[in-house]
Amino acid sequence: MKLMAGLVTAFLLIASCSPEASEPIAVGSYDFAENQLLAEIAAQSLESAGYAVVRLPSFQTRAEALDAFEAGESDVMVEYLGSLSTHLGQPPTEDVSGTMDGVRDAAEVAGVKLLTPASIDTAPAVVVLRSTAEALGLETISDLHDLAESFDIGAKQDCPIDEQCLLGLYRTYGLTFRSFVPLDAGGPLSVRALKEREVNVAVLFNSDSALAGDELKVLVDDRDLMATEALVPMVALTMDDARQRVVETSLLELTLAELRLLVGRIETGELTVVNAAEEYLSSR
Repeated sequence: MKLMAGLVTAFLLIASCSPEASEPIAVGSYDFAENQLLAEIAAQSLESAGYAVVRLPSFQTRAEALDAFEAGESDVMVEYLGSLSTHLGQPPTEDVSGTMDGVRDAAEVAGVKLLTPASIDTAPAVVVLRSTAEALGLETISDLHDLAESFDIGAKQDCPIDEQCLLGLYRTYGLTFRSFVPLDAGGPLSVRALKEREVNVAVLFNSDSALAGDELKVLVDDRDLMATEALVPMVALTMDDARQRVVETSLLELTLAELRLLVGRIETGELTVVNAAEEYLSSR
């Protein structure tokens, strides 16, 4: 009987330490395809490692997301370093490691831990038609200097007062455009306006699926205007090292080209978010 009791005790101890016996890990995302895909890659990686996962309804705002961590309702998200740093009152730069150093303490005060950023940077990008770039010899944002006054630029609504949009383009590059066309925050309206030549220049996110093809060209930010938007896994402070490693490594091999293509296939309906994450992980 003593032997049997000892075996039962040992079994219970082993079971209590196994991933399956743990509380489900709550994975959150923002309400757009790219971030939902990143969250799903992390979720499926955790499940493959033997952990139970629950997927939270998508958040609309960063404040909502951080509140969920503070309340103990969320355990994992994939964040955008520059925007998170700005939200936490730490001005970001184009340097990933410097921005991480500046925001790490503020993140912990907010109840979250930032893991190693992925190699992908989704910072704002100044974009033109490739045909325009080839005809005018455009390679860098500085190359727009003598052309801006005859060009129309399309971007998000608050671009005129944004340091990483019109305001910064004027202060850093001395660019004054003929007109500003308010569109969307890097997305289908801006892409369509550019392709239909309603604007000559657009400000998109570097991970925009439209950049997967050859029709558009990203101009090099040769004066380092755009702050980093590196993808960075964000986890609850209480998460143990084993789970952190799974989340951290799930995105380390993802490339910008793969992200653009997968998001494009989600946006066209060719793949669901779940299928896109499965496809990416099965290729590893």
